[in-house]
Amino acid sequence: MTSLDILCVNECQDTEIESDKSKFQELLKDREEHFYRGGKATWWNFYFSSKNYTGPFIKRDVQTTLKEQIESWSNCGKPISVKIITLFHHPGCGGTTTAMHVLWELRKTFRCATLSRKTDNFSDIAKEVATFSVYGSPSRNEFYPVLLLVDEFEDEESVSILQNNFQSAIAERYIRHEKPVVIILNCVRSQNPEVSAKSYPTNSVALSNKLSEQEQRAFKRKLDEIEKNHENPGHFYSFMIMKTNFDKTYIENTVRNTLKGLKEASKTTQLISFIALLNKYVKHSTISVSMCEEFLGITAVNSTWLQESIEDTIGSYATIFIRTEVEEYGRYEGLRIIHPLIAQQCIEELKNTYHIQQSNIMLDLLQTNVFHAAGIGREILTQNMKSMLVTRHRKEHGYESDTLFSPLIEEIHKDEGSLNVETVLKEGTKRFHQNPFICQALARHFYIREKNFTDSFDWAKKAVRILPSNSFILDTLGQIYKSELKAKMEAITEDHPISPEELDGLLKIASNASKTFEECQEQTEKSEKERSECEKSNSRHYGVYNTAGYLGQIEVCLYTVDVLLYIPWFKSNDKLSRKHLKQFLSGRWDISVDNVSKDYEVVNCVLGEHRPFLMKLKASLIKAFAFFQDYFVYMKQKTVNKESTEFKTRVKVSDLRKKYIDQFYDQDLMQIISGKDQKKKSDLLCKEEYRAGLEQYKADKFSGIMEYLTDHGKDVKKMESIVKAFTYLLEKSTHESEMLPRDKQNFILANIVLHCISPKSAEIKPVETLEKYGILQTLCVTLDFITNTQNPISWPHYCSGHKTSKNWIPNLNT
Repeated sequence: MTSLDILCVNECQDTEIESDKSKFQELLKDREEHFYRGGKATWWNFYFSSKNYTGPFIKRDVQTTLKEQIESWSNCGKPISVKIITLFHHPGCGGTTTAMHVLWELRKTFRCATLSRKTDNFSDIAKEVATFSVYGSPSRNEFYPVLLLVDEFEDEESVSILQNNFQSAIAERYIRHEKPVVIILNCVRSQNPEVSAKSYPTNSVALSNKLSEQEQRAFKRKLDEIEKNHENPGHFYSFMIMKTNFDKTYIENTVRNTLKGLKEASKTTQLISFIALLNKYVKHSTISVSMCEEFLGITAVNSTWLQESIEDTIGSYATIFIRTEVEEYGRYEGLRIIHPLIAQQCIEELKNTYHIQQSNIMLDLLQTNVFHAAGIGREILTQNMKSMLVTRHRKEHGYESDTLFSPLIEEIHKDEGSLNVETVLKEGTKRFHQNPFICQALARHFYIREKNFTDSFDWAKKAVRILPSNSFILDTLGQIYKSELKAKMEAITEDHPISPEELDGLLKIASNASKTFEECQEQTEKSEKERSECEKSNSRHYGVYNTAGYLGQIEVCLYTVDVLLYIPWFKSNDKLSRKHLKQFLSGRWDISVDNVSKDYEVVNCVLGEHRPFLMKLKASLIKAFAFFQDYFVYMKQKTVNKESTEFKTRVKVSDLRKKYIDQFYDQDLMQIISGKDQKKKSDLLCKEEYRAGLEQYKADKFSGIMEYLTDHGKDVKKMESIVKAFTYLLEKSTHESEMLPRDKQNFILANIVLHCISPKSAEIKPVETLEKYGILQTLCVTLDFITNTQNPISWPHYCSGHKTSKNWIPNLNT
């Protein structure tokens, strides 16, 4: 099982090396020293303790809670095939070690394994885990529960997708289960584990970088043991950081004393700065030992079987480094700083004592050819460098806060200024000249930080040329247009009325922005089709659905309406002018020279030139709002953080829609229906008004009507008006051709929804009326919608809450 590192019940037991006391003592000393200096724990470390070769292995207090939670879920009577339990932990506080210790203690209760090859196809991993659970079982349908440690996935969604694949593999094998077949122990780094754990109150625990009194006593006892059995225990910095309860003063003194006497221009200083910078910003990052040796100029010495080591070359500075095995992109030995907090403090010490700025370190790293030539570890190092330049932190990916730029670029801007940011990013574009995302970062820097739209456009267009199919890069170009439009609009005041030239300029920018956001939407749809194919093949590389093109389109279109309000005959404080604006944007009214004075003939000419764009404004808004309407109703995010991010977008779209309604609609549906002069109007005019009112209430679409089922959308009066409007439209359509294809379907659905939220409403039509318009067809569409989308609405849940529904329509559960 190539994806799994299986923990055997008799792991490390009865090995040949244990019978050789000398070799075994050497192994024990080596593994203990590597672990307490800052290396990853191995099963040997737990074995030594369990067989009393060493003292008790230190347990963090949370370990008991975590173990109990796993055992509780394994014994629960819920028919859940796969369960995720998450351990959130500060970097470097023993999170992975604690998770491994739990597996060690439960290896006789569960079949335990760690996921070793995260780059594999998720489907293949799931098949291996399913095989692992049934191997040796009495029958093909019985299983042994599996406890799987998943350490440091990039985001929560990947683990959720892994869970889905496990569920499918278990179902395909027809494994009978009344308890979980697989429990995933998901180990996740977090800068604020307590807050992260609160998002999953029953399925997670938090491990912080603060020791309890009991834990401190355990560390003190362990230190006494280490001092008896090891030389130079003071160099066990990773252990000592925890023993001192992550004391900042201890870390500062350790780094200051270790780096004392550095020569600023030396290769050793450069190597320390390179690795420290990488370790500060990219978790699990290393530089391959072979690259470090080449950079330091280490060559074989006279004896053919001996070679000078890195540790020999850099001397006492080696105490803060540790070698580690890297398994991605081939297996090789890498070099890193022993602890993330040591790496961070090294950067501070280099800056404060030796005046070496982070921008200088990054520039040197980009310019040093050794690290970019073909060789072991080059690919992952290159990937990490790019990540330092462009990867932002987002709450939805589990970080403490959102950042506008990568944390490195944020800190350079804060400490050193914009010029150094530009220098570093431009050097990045030279080194990685075909990377569009560094160009994108430069474009974002110029328009967000500098308000320099000229340079921003240059870099954004270069990024688009390199990767024209990327919706996120197209969104950046659209955002630059939008920001320039907003900046120019702010310059227009009452004392400085808009000129024809300014109006033309603003409308050109708005038109370009709108076109770019349309392209962004098109590429998003193409990406989604590719994503669907990707999901069918069960690949683990899933795209993120980019909604920014739709949001940007809404904002630009509404800004364009604001631009038109600068024109005197469209001023917002004049009711008749506002009516003219609505008619103009709806394509029903044109401005002729007779309507305006000769002073505004040029303005009228400008509007004529941009007429195709202006006539599309309302249609573009309708399309974008319709997208969000479907997206919010049909889609459900897989993680709590993503739900939180989506909620902010939902609020923003809601606010923008209120502005849109205010600009394009005179009265709402309830006002139209209750209007006194309604009978005097022609059927054609009434139909137009009713359809406008339905559109305003979002009832012109299936998803809009479904939204009234949710708690935030329940509004009986509105729902009754919707039913009345559809009743009118159907009754007044004497021929089938006069009905829109969706009218009958939406009419029936509106009745169903009204019955769910207000079963006694007088506006609910009898079954005979619904049958007349094809209720069976609509029910099939409804059920198809529920079963084939990631819809948060559970139809049976709503129906079960209304007992009378069984007497009104066929039982939907059946």
